[in-house]
Amino acid sequence: MDYRIKKRKMSSAHQIIMVCLDQLVGSEHQYRKFKELFNFGAVEQELKGIESPANYKGYGVLRLFKCLLLQFMEDLGSVASVI
Repeated sequence: MDYRIKKRKMSSAHQIIMVCLDQLVGSEHQYRKFKELFNFGAVEQELKGIESPANYKGYGVLRLFKCLLLQFMEDLGSVASVI
């Protein structure tokens, strides 16, 4: 095999494609509408009271709240019931 062809095949296997979520999710998507209606700032203030004082915050309580909210909205059930 020609070295140049082999090198070209190897380099194309490691390419990265940058994707913008705003382009993938339409402006009329139900999650975008919900985000506009729901006041996450107020929720974040309430959740700060249960946040750990440790330096490592993990995913953060607001993100975990949003995951639970999506789980409820999509009727996904719990992870334990899936396993």
